[in-house]
Amino acid sequence: MTKVFLFSHSYVERTMIWHLDYLMKFSLTEVLLLKENHTNNESFSYVSNIKITLCENIEKCLYNSDICIVVKDDDIPESSINRLLNLSIKYEKKCYILKNPFKNNLYSAEKINQYFQKIEVEKQPVILNISLGYISQSYAVEILIDKIFNNHNIFVKHFYTNHTYSILQQLNNNELLKSDISKRIFRNEGDNHYNAIICSVNIGENLKEISSYMDLFRKIKADYTILQTDRNFDDDKIVKNILLYGCFTNIEMIIKSHYIKTNQDNFVYCNSTIYNNNIIKDLELDSLESDLCKGMFSKISLPSGMLGLF
Repeated sequence: MTKVFLFSHSYVERTMIWHLDYLMKFSLTEVLLLKENHTNNESFSYVSNIKITLCENIEKCLYNSDICIVVKDDDIPESSINRLLNLSIKYEKKCYILKNPFKNNLYSAEKINQYFQKIEVEKQPVILNISLGYISQSYAVEILIDKIFNNHNIFVKHFYTNHTYSILQQLNNNELLKSDISKRIFRNEGDNHYNAIICSVNIGENLKEISSYMDLFRKIKADYTILQTDRNFDDDKIVKNILLYGCFTNIEMIIKSHYIKTNQDNFVYCNSTIYNNNIIKDLELDSLESDLCKGMFSKISLPSGMLGLF
């Protein structure tokens, strides 16, 4: 039973605690966060399997935790990290330092297209997960999709966004990742024995960039397509028409995060629930996992009694 103090920006903390218990090699029971990074009425209801505790200061977070995970970047003062490291020595707590990957540049369309030249997408069902900008929180759904297939003992080959892959790689390098997940992602990268393909692509916030990926989307011929957006995105019909008529790909589910942009560089979290219907889903919806599971498997599974001819 392990308690983890997660220290970073509010956005990184809210994103990384998604399915953190699924990824960690130990039994995670509680995540401690610094109270000043969050509001009093902020909800963490989407994290159902672990307890979330807000502490008044770094010292209390460390004292009440077993280990500490720091996700740092240039916006976090070096003095704060040094103080945390000194306190971790005082309280004899293991501290792991990761780099924040969420602000890095995205994979280029050219690189992604080159990668999929090597993948035989015609032989396996394909799930396509398109996200628009990093405040759409693509990481959360990428990990959720992995979790769903793993829980059903279906081996998949997942092309992650660079944000998600970086976090997984850093967790693995620090020996925090479950061994079976590590083996599936990193030790079997050249293994062609998989039952489904997951393609996660973040095209950035400029919707016009979708044109750079049209050839890729036509090539993979996705069986199930997800679109991830921020809370205020309202060009759903435009994207649906582009994919439907340009790539013959239908969007099955639109998942909206709770973040909105306030200007070019800043964004805020909105606590209120997002309106849900058959297509649009709130990222923090309790039933998202079951809805996604039902939707994906209904598209990639054969009806009972039918056999595929290969």
